[in-house]
Amino acid sequence: MFRHLVIAFIIVICAPALAFAQSGIAGVVRDSSGAVLPGVAVEATSPALIEKVRATVTDGSGAYILNDLRPGQYSVTFTLPGFSTVVRNGIDLPAFFTATVSVQLSLGELQETVTVTGEAPAVDVRSASTDAVLKTDLLESIPAVRSPQGYVALTPGMTAAGITSVGGGREEMDTATNGSHIWESVFQIDGISTSSVQAPGGGNNTFRISQNYVAEINVRTAGGSADQQHGGTVTNIIPRQGGNVFSGIFYSELTNDDLQGSNLTDGLRAQGFTDSSLTKNVKVWEVSPSLGGPIVRDRLWFFASYRNAGTIQTRAGIYENLTPLGWTYTPDLSNPAVIKITDTSNAARLTFQATPRNQFMFFADYQPHIVHQRNYQFVASPEATTYTPFLPNALKTLTWKSPASSRLLLEGFLSHHRVNIDLRRPDGIGYTEVSAFEQTTGMMFRSASSLLAGASNYGPFDNKTWRYGGSASYVTGSHSAKVGIQVMQGNERFASAANRNWPSRSGTGCLFQSGSTWIHSSGRTTSVRRSGSTPRTSGPVDG
Repeated sequence: MFRHLVIAFIIVICAPALAFAQSGIAGVVRDSSGAVLPGVAVEATSPALIEKVRATVTDGSGAYILNDLRPGQYSVTFTLPGFSTVVRNGIDLPAFFTATVSVQLSLGELQETVTVTGEAPAVDVRSASTDAVLKTDLLESIPAVRSPQGYVALTPGMTAAGITSVGGGREEMDTATNGSHIWESVFQIDGISTSSVQAPGGGNNTFRISQNYVAEINVRTAGGSADQQHGGTVTNIIPRQGGNVFSGIFYSELTNDDLQGSNLTDGLRAQGFTDSSLTKNVKVWEVSPSLGGPIVRDRLWFFASYRNAGTIQTRAGIYENLTPLGWTYTPDLSNPAVIKITDTSNAARLTFQATPRNQFMFFADYQPHIVHQRNYQFVASPEATTYTPFLPNALKTLTWKSPASSRLLLEGFLSHHRVNIDLRRPDGIGYTEVSAFEQTTGMMFRSASSLLAGASNYGPFDNKTWRYGGSASYVTGSHSAKVGIQVMQGNERFASAANRNWPSRSGTGCLFQSGSTWIHSSGRTTSVRRSGSTPRTSGPVDG
């Protein structure tokens, strides 16, 4: 095993100019005759860099690489004694992109400077990955739900299903491309995954990223690098960070059913369709302020944001039950059932330049997510849904980066994510309401149950996930290598609490184990399903 690792490491060392997960600028410096120039000082400056300047020197082949650059506008200066200084302005560097910037230096006076302004190359010739970059101006112009997951679902080739089974929906969390499984697709914030350990592929997503602190979105659909631990789509969120100038953003939206049109015609009404039988938005809202700026100029920056958002939408063909505790489903055709989902995000990011070569970044987002009628995906009466808060739903990360020299970059990170998905009984439903299922309509009513329709029993799912790791990148002008380790560990504690025991109608008077469900056909009981056959007389366990 050790021999194989050594061989792989040698191959990486010898490979030309490998692309890293971060953005970068690379190229070759020559003189006017075309000969390469070693020893040229290369400095990249940008408002996106809290340290302001990132520097390196060309190697013996005249090549250079500047790695781990945040997306933004850059200016690159090339200096060598005896040659004119060349400044390349206007380099717009997106996320996960290495821009090739090669220049020629001519003999000249020391004080002579040549400034070249132009757009950065549009093709990353150092990477074989397939990426889509969604920039701020694009995100702000798309009339879709304000969510990175919702935006990514609109990417060409992406498969997804949101709250309305249309890409870009309110509850969008699972996306995949090129035949990959949704469990192999992850969302990241600044390169750190937000998923939990629950799913087999490690891509279980419960963390809803707030668009208010998103600067750019990078979607990698193919050709992932070696530090990508999953084979599916990787979406990396480049978060906003403060600067030396205070700035803020305020976004709000509000709409209701009075502002929604309808395509219900007389012909459709003649076929039995009504206004209350169609899916429509009852209310959609969001209030999202944010503010960023310096705490200590050129040393400590902050960016903080808040989000309060939600949606209420009717469920097509599902109505409130006039007899929620009865043994038949009695729809109130004038009162359609709804799905209500609310989100709150309380996020903060601190960037601390401890020394010129040591930078620390702390990020935290506490975001309660509440599905007021979980099980809405199934044919379930409102009383058979569950009130499900995701509390806490919090992510905390700590990152350290150190360009120890012009050739060596050191990185380390630590993250913790915790979510408790608590499936609770709605108001009015106690422990004794046995779940019922109508075979002729596929409707589950009276209470929730895992025995039918793919729904769940009551109970909490408390998940904790830790991630930590580090890497070292060594760069020469034409060759580079990166080695590191990532560790993910966690645990989940859950309980499944079906409703209380109930007396059999067979006349035996036996109490069956909890988890029983009545099966009806046209209002007539045809059979009984249960999760166990052991008689018991104890009381229920609260979920």
